[in-house]
Amino acid sequence: MKITKISAIVFLITIISEMMTAQDTIYFKDKSIISSKIIEIGITEIQYHRFDNLTGPIYSVLKKDVKSIKYLNGEIDSVSFVASPNKEIVQIETNQSQLVQSKLHLSGGDLFYEGSKLGVRKMNQLIESNSLTENQRNIVSEVKSLRMVGKTQKGIGTGFFVTGFVVPAVVGIGAVLASLGTATAKQTDETIIIGALAGAAIRTAGHVFWKIGKNKAKAKKLEFITKHSNNEFIY
Repeated sequence: MKITKISAIVFLITIISEMMTAQDTIYFKDKSIISSKIIEIGITEIQYHRFDNLTGPIYSVLKKDVKSIKYLNGEIDSVSFVASPNKEIVQIETNQSQLVQSKLHLSGGDLFYEGSKLGVRKMNQLIESNSLTENQRNIVSEVKSLRMVGKTQKGIGTGFFVTGFVVPAVVGIGAVLASLGTATAKQTDETIIIGALAGAAIRTAGHVFWKIGKNKAKAKKLEFITKHSNNEFIY
């Protein structure tokens, strides 16, 4: 019984430790590492909160300085500096006044207005405004829809993944408390094993859902970029 209690406590500590380390990790080319919560990956920068201060300031790093990002669900993305084939945004040199007047810039499937990446709220404002041409409004609507592709699956996946840590922790705590009462050592061990297996299965399901959402978003973004000439340009 004593050995079982010790093993149960060690198991719980391991689970809690895993939950605390469920974070996004940024690996830099200079070998440095930052534990974080990724907010947004833009065309040239990555914005994030420090993991030890999730409600604190937003930090930014250049994508060209980052080697890869490991997300909380275990997914790893290699990061490359996004640029056009000529290493700079294609500009309309024949009509500078038209370039300044347009302000709407589509780059790599992301939409920028006056140099800032657009969020859904700003897109809605532009769609409702009378400052855009019909073609520009159509582009804004397309990008707005594009941002929503795969979000449901990724949201479900993230929920499952987090739940996969919570379930074995809760089951383990229950088993430890039961072992202090009438539960036998065998019953305690079996309960802990069942909780661990259930947690692993739920995390796996979460990873699958998240991957489906990510692949769906990638495929749609590729289709969108192909439709618009595979390049960066100004509208």
